[in-house]
Amino acid sequence: MKRGVQLAAVLGLLALLIVFFGVLLPFGAFRGAEERETLGTRIVGMHGPEDLTIDRERGYLYVSSDNRRARLEGKAAQGAIYRVALRADSLIPVNITPTLSFEFNPHGISLYKAELGITRLFVINHRSSGHFVEIFDVKPNGLVHLESITASGMYSPNDLVAVGLRSFYVTNDHGPEEGFARLKGDLLHQGKASVGYFDGQNFRIVAKNLNYANGIQVSSDGSWIFVAETTGKTIRAYARSFVSGQLEEKFAYNLNTGLDNIEWTGDGRMLVAAHPNMLAFMRHASNPKKTSPSQVLSLRFDPKQGFFDIQELLKVSGKTFSGSSTAAYYEGRYFVGNVFEPEVWVISAEEL
Repeated sequence: MKRGVQLAAVLGLLALLIVFFGVLLPFGAFRGAEERETLGTRIVGMHGPEDLTIDRERGYLYVSSDNRRARLEGKAAQGAIYRVALRADSLIPVNITPTLSFEFNPHGISLYKAELGITRLFVINHRSSGHFVEIFDVKPNGLVHLESITASGMYSPNDLVAVGLRSFYVTNDHGPEEGFARLKGDLLHQGKASVGYFDGQNFRIVAKNLNYANGIQVSSDGSWIFVAETTGKTIRAYARSFVSGQLEEKFAYNLNTGLDNIEWTGDGRMLVAAHPNMLAFMRHASNPKKTSPSQVLSLRFDPKQGFFDIQELLKVSGKTFSGSSTAAYYEGRYFVGNVFEPEVWVISAEEL
């Protein structure tokens, strides 16, 4: 009897250690952040501005907006793409998808510029009937929908990056499992996430064994693909074949935080928004009264040495701004999106 009690105590302690070192510490449960109450201003009125991207030539900010809290409660909520003129005196968001004829719950977005002035916006769309990539022509007065693309291997799309007029790479943040199996995969870092490639005709998986593949970007010359892992806390660099689209991993760097989306600054830096305390973010996702720390990192990449010049630009506890998902930069200002709240945070470079 005594030996059985001792065994139970040892097993209980072992379970606690597994939870502590295997779940709580990796998920940043004990990581704090500073608070800066008066920092920056807000662009309001856009539910869940999860992803942002900037057209530097024309001075526009594009925002993927979706009321995720309403959908979590089972309510119908049509999302939108907003455009903000960054050279205007006032930053006013304009809905440029107000008349779409289909269900629209946008997630990751990517702006692609081709020759002859053609610009297209690629948008991940989670419809009740499945997951799609919507392709739009960008016009002066809004967006014109061109087509919807889906594939059986695109089972959990999060972000994407366009590399052609109808070709793109997309992250699956999970494997095809649902429910508890998916949660277990996250907690135990089972590496079920992946990257897929659509070459304009066919879709195939080109990178596997990732832990919550989230943000994805391409280098300016198209030869490198970058992927941010949320639970893996790692950013990876893949050499890309222009002929086949295949990816070969060359560099990986653990940033010790829950990485989200990636954006270029225009001056060679890469911005990565992050969730330094992922357990807090999970509580924030289920309860709007709970806050979640926000973080923005800046880093550079060199094809010979990998990632370098890594800096933390910002980290706040969540009272100021919760759940940072994307950071973009334009002419001295940083724009930070989030997963649930109806605002984009605007911070001048001088304030950081």
